[in-house]
Amino acid sequence: MAEAKRPRRLPEPARKSWYAGLELVEAEESIRPLIVAERTNVIGSQLFKKLIAEEKWEEAAEIGRTQVRNGAHVVDVCLQSTERDELADIPPFYEQLIAKIKAPLMIDTTDPRRREAVMEAHRPGGGTLGEPAMTEVRDAAQELGRKIPRSGRVRTDIPIRAAPYLDRRVRDVPILAEVWSYVNPNMLYGRHLGYKGNFPKDLAEHQPKALQLFHRMEEVKEKAAQFLKVKAVWQFFPAERRGNAIALFRPGGAEPLHTFCFEREPRGNGLCLSDYLLDCEGAARDHLALFVVTAGAGVREKAEELKSTGEFFQAHALQALALETAEACAEWLHRRISALVFHHPDCAYFSVEGDSR
Repeated sequence: MAEAKRPRRLPEPARKSWYAGLELVEAEESIRPLIVAERTNVIGSQLFKKLIAEEKWEEAAEIGRTQVRNGAHVVDVCLQSTERDELADIPPFYEQLIAKIKAPLMIDTTDPRRREAVMEAHRPGGGTLGEPAMTEVRDAAQELGRKIPRSGRVRTDIPIRAAPYLDRRVRDVPILAEVWSYVNPNMLYGRHLGYKGNFPKDLAEHQPKALQLFHRMEEVKEKAAQFLKVKAVWQFFPAERRGNAIALFRPGGAEPLHTFCFEREPRGNGLCLSDYLLDCEGAARDHLALFVVTAGAGVREKAEELKSTGEFFQAHALQALALETAEACAEWLHRRISALVFHHPDCAYFSVEGDSR
């Protein structure tokens, strides 16, 4: 039966790359290009080199955090210098850096002993990142945080509003046109599609390049509207301020479900996110709404189909549109939840009540 039959061709195995810090980064199409921050490098940054030489570890680590906040996925660290003992610099610098960022680190050194020193100092269970040590630090930080006063720049005379409901709500978002009205054009056309200049201004002035790119994206939107599914899930949680932390509770619960710890502005009377929630007053608690949105189902498969037929712009533009649609949906839903809580009039066709699941 097998005579003259060709052997079955095995499918190519999927090749994936992951980079792990406290957060996992997968190198795949949706985050291209993978941005590696290189300012924490004594060879490439005079400022960083100067801070390390002066042993200003926290200020040096802040450079790494700034790069992550500006979009870096991985942080490259190089402390190797003929002017200093790299092995001695590793513990105090990495201690500060890992307390500030969760992104994966690239240990840039030619000496394997230095790499081992970093890994040993921060291995799970045995160093700065060990869970027992982290638990102790978190508990101490929360206890200290309870004693931190609220910034005087935040009003506390606003009465606690009752949450409209406390169960989780899930719904599809059917009208893409309104969600797309919240898309940031500078992000979509500038950062993702490479437009140079002020896109909204150039479009309003009918600049040819802006008009051409706009119409090409409108064609992508028209096709995407046939399959793009935008979904949202949200829930109101009883919450209370605990210094620089926010504790979330089940309805009527005595112990927190989860506690978020935040930083406070270093200047006098500096603000912290927790300042915008009220402290627990007897049995009454403030409430905090958390939500998640998505617009990515099926997008990668569609993009791969487009690339296979040579339609590379449409493939890239579709993925960019899906990413910015999710961002826009977050703004869109935030507005409606705020309107629900503060009783502002909103669009008649849309009910933020959603489905209970």
